Amino acid sequence: MKRNHAIRIVSVLLAILANECQANFDGCDNFTGNSIDPTRWVMTVISGVGLLTETNQRLEYATSGTPTARDSAALTWIPNSGSYTQNWELKVDMNIGALSFTNSSQSVALQLQVFPGSDMSNHLFAVDFQHNTNGGLFECKVRDNHATTLSVTKNTTSTNVAMRITFDASTQLLSAFYDEDGPQCGYSWVFLASTNVPSSWGMSTASVFNTLLSGSSQGLLVTSSNNVFLDNFGAASGSFPPLQIQDTGGSVVIRWPASSTGFQLESTATLSSPVCWDVVTNVPAVVGTNFTVTNTVSSQTKFFRVSRIYTCQ
Repeated sequence: MKRNHAIRIVSVLLAILANECQANFDGCDNFTGNSIDPTRWVMTVISGVGLLTETNQRLEYATSGTPTARDSAALTWIPNSGSYTQNWELKVDMNIGALSFTNSSQSVALQLQVFPGSDMSNHLFAVDFQHNTNGGLFECKVRDNHATTLSVTKNTTSTNVAMRITFDASTQLLSAFYDEDGPQCGYSWVFLASTNVPSSWGMSTASVFNTLLSGSSQGLLVTSSNNVFLDNFGAASGSFPPLQIQDTGGSVVIRWPASSTGFQLESTATLSSPVCWDVVTNVPAVVGTNFTVTNTVSSQTKFFRVSRIYTCQ
């Protein structure tokens, strides 16, 4: 009864936050402090002996006592929420280090989740990074009225990855992506799965999405030395700006709208795996209504893109 009472209190709190906070995902957290920032996060669920702690400049998941069949901990982002009428995206790095699984029922997982309003248990769209006796796994899942209506998985041998969720307001499409080497060499997102927002979620133009980070384990002792953690959380709203490329004879001029702040230009020599994106060091100049970068033409093939800049404390 005590645990159920605590969850009901949190649900009421989340309902208040969803109504009062800015419906425009924005911000980030690199977890460089010694404690979870209460202006950014609220503890929402603790099951068994799961625990999330901001330490060692990351958000670590561990078990704080004798493991049970289901241990979990979650933090909900509270500064703002995601609009139903504007594009937005969320991303986070995940790491699952060396663990010793002795039977098939044991596992550990990290998750990035979105849900409508304060209804985190009945309806959700989530991306998971899991490890068990069979190795690593990415999963995208949708829960609708307590039932899992979508589950798409992909095996992986990676231990340090990144996950991303995007929302297209024009189509009400939620999409999931992963990057098997995390932030190394810039993010190169691979599509995992997508779905339109289920009608049963009951969302309208006035509705908002909220998001949480979680860690969970089953029948497994997890300590700080196992390096199970999340890091570099980012939330942003708005579309990516279009790039214009013009060959001026000896130089290539790259432009994007000056109204699109918070982006940086990156380049790579190949789109074949492994792709490594490098930040273009030329400082953009504002010419008219555009940011402009001029590069000298060479014999080397180059591809360009813009990526978001997340500046965190």
